[in-house]
Amino acid sequence: MLRSLVGSEMCIRDSYWNSAGSFEQSKKDAKLTKAQRGGLTVVPNRRFALWWSPTINRSDVFTGYPNQIHFTGIYMYGKLETIKKSLIELFLPDRWERTHVGVVADISHKLKTDACLDELAVESVNVEQITPQKSYTFQSSAADLILLSRSSWRVSEHPSLLTELPQNDRYSGVTTSRKFWIDVQIRWGNYDEHNIADYAEKCFKAYTERGSVSRYPGTAGVVVAIDLAYNCCSAYGYWIPNLKPLLQKLMDAIMKSNTVIASLRDRMKRALQIQTSNPTESNLGVENISELFSDQTITWIVDDSQTRMKGENGAVTIFDPRSGALYFSVVHRSVFTGQKRAKKLASDKAAEEVAYWINTLPENERPKKIVVTRSRFRGPLSNVCGNVVITQADVNMVISQLSFHSKLGGYRTAATESKTYRLNVYDDWLNNFSPTTAYRILNLILRGYYLDITRTKEILEPDASVHRNPRHFWPAYTAQEWEAVSGRLQATILANHCARLKISVSDLTDKEKEDIIMGKKFSSDEVQAEDIAAMDAQRKTVLETAEHVTTVNKSGETVTKTIRSKFEFGKTSTTADWRTRAVQNSDLPTRCEALYVSDPVMVASAIASAPASARLGGNNRMTPEICLPDGVIKKFLSSCDTRVSVMAYLFGIPLPQTPHIIEVRCILVPPQVGDFDTISTPAGVPVSHPLLDACTGLQFVGILRTQASEDCAPNTVDAARISIASSNILGQHSQVAQGLAFFAQKIQEENDELPDEIAAEQENTYLQLQQRLAQRQLLPPNRRADGVFDFDPRLPEQAPLAMVLACVQENQIVLRSFQLTQEGYTAGVATATK
Repeated sequence: MLRSLVGSEMCIRDSYWNSAGSFEQSKKDAKLTKAQRGGLTVVPNRRFALWWSPTINRSDVFTGYPNQIHFTGIYMYGKLETIKKSLIELFLPDRWERTHVGVVADISHKLKTDACLDELAVESVNVEQITPQKSYTFQSSAADLILLSRSSWRVSEHPSLLTELPQNDRYSGVTTSRKFWIDVQIRWGNYDEHNIADYAEKCFKAYTERGSVSRYPGTAGVVVAIDLAYNCCSAYGYWIPNLKPLLQKLMDAIMKSNTVIASLRDRMKRALQIQTSNPTESNLGVENISELFSDQTITWIVDDSQTRMKGENGAVTIFDPRSGALYFSVVHRSVFTGQKRAKKLASDKAAEEVAYWINTLPENERPKKIVVTRSRFRGPLSNVCGNVVITQADVNMVISQLSFHSKLGGYRTAATESKTYRLNVYDDWLNNFSPTTAYRILNLILRGYYLDITRTKEILEPDASVHRNPRHFWPAYTAQEWEAVSGRLQATILANHCARLKISVSDLTDKEKEDIIMGKKFSSDEVQAEDIAAMDAQRKTVLETAEHVTTVNKSGETVTKTIRSKFEFGKTSTTADWRTRAVQNSDLPTRCEALYVSDPVMVASAIASAPASARLGGNNRMTPEICLPDGVIKKFLSSCDTRVSVMAYLFGIPLPQTPHIIEVRCILVPPQVGDFDTISTPAGVPVSHPLLDACTGLQFVGILRTQASEDCAPNTVDAARISIASSNILGQHSQVAQGLAFFAQKIQEENDELPDEIAAEQENTYLQLQQRLAQRQLLPPNRRADGVFDFDPRLPEQAPLAMVLACVQENQIVLRSFQLTQEGYTAGVATATK
């Protein structure tokens, strides 16, 4: 009956694992690649696979030769890629080896205590140097620890388990030994083989039998076995008096509090996504810095930034702010000799030093929380300190400056090998101050070291009369003297901070001063985050209905913005963008080929052949004419912009036979800043340039300005610009006064139609121009009662003061000219190209 039930169970189990689901059945006859068909058998949920891996990954489920995962002691009994990947991630990097080393170190440390040495009559405990492959090699073994006796031990007659009563062991005294070995074996069990006691007995008999290649110093010894999957342990072998109860307590403590096993346990919880009910620990900041001095929790501050220093020894600094204890580990530079991945090795070495200090301390002095100064150190430290809460500091910790103290600096530079020191940096401060005040004084000193170590040393010891105990770090001051020194250090720190920000110390509030002293990070990201949060709070004020606002941007485009909240800038909706503007600018050379001169038009060839009566315009007064060079005009217009106005000064020479015809020989483009309809240029015109001097007889003709509009008409600013340029070049006061009077007249006419803001702006521009001309003595002294200066109404005979507008239209460029007269601009100047 029992056999039939077992057989039924095996059939059910085999049919369950070998049967395919409906999805697999639907894909049975589908055309799939080998990789796709193989993927149907892979368990998709990695969390599910890892949870049930001890049940799935065993020889009773999968038959075949087991394969060992590299660098671990885990055997795979089938092609379970999902489980294999999960286990590889769990034990990387070198997690299996580190677990073995951590357990051996913990047993050795506990056996080296005075109580254990006296109870077992042990003279010394030696840790054997074994190859790293020993932890995952099961064909042979060797001793990890060897205990040497002060005298010969009596050894039990028969081997027994750790869980058996010590009273059952018989010590006849026939078998004695001065050496006793301990072999640590770790494994990853499964559902079929999770009896750790049987495994320890099996290992002991296999490694100690006759013909075995295992290396043990004698027959007296035990094999300690640990199952990492089921979190249990046991031991089997020959015993010496008082060792079995002691080792049983010791292994119970190791399974609960060993840092490496606890770290592995945490990694398994993260892989299985098992969330803890404890709240997440917050980082150390200015607000919660008082947690460093809690009586319930011991907190350490660890700095690993100086573990590796080029050309000299490094150091790992561990500080307990509550008691002032300093654990200073010097890392000799030879540790990194010939190492390619020195940065990773430095982090791992610093983590090992922290784990060493934790393991050497009593249980009541071990930290429950560690604050690291660099976030990148949290990963390596969590690998060796699994039962310790690890957080990082959001403030600038300056604990690393302790290594620049003369005493610690001497320890670091003079070391010929890696050493450890335990000191107290509070000296005797705790007799007069609380831990919070003592930490504040130390923080001021170290922050002063960071800013200016020479100045800080002068503040601490202003003269040779200051007394210092040779065993202490700092001078022997009273409480009142330390208060004065702290004030000077605080003033130095605040002055340095304000000098960098170019502000005054009086501008800081008390809260800001406290944040600066405690090292709060004032980064641009933090300020930007605060600004974004403030803007988001403002945008929450939503309007009842969206508003549409029409504005004109710098390029002269009329855009419509939709505003839905009170403080929103709005979303712009426009059809014009940079791509369209770039295409239009690239098309300017093509438009210049279609250069059109508006009426009156006179081509250069027609001017020369026309009779005198025609050139005089039908009367005795000759009409001024301007002849523009076609090549120079096209070159100028091709380099312009369709959205920005550009201007240039025109210089020319009157033709000998027809002095009223001015031939433009030079175009001077001054430095300028412009937008859609305005241009700003320097007040002076460089008339003494060598290129202008080379052409004799050049005289000022006018200005040439581009305009992105079909309405070719000059504005009032052009008159003032021509008058200023003419006065600078020709020195004619009458033209200046004429342009200024015309400018005032135009302003008066336009002010009646313009809004008050624009009218006031133009009036202000006119007054500034009048003041500038008066300072340069370009205005005549007499002035009428209406505020307008007198001027000579006669036009200059040297050249027609002209204004040429180049209107950039869709398919062509239109040139239109105007003449400056007493009444204003008139379209009386003929323009021609040659």
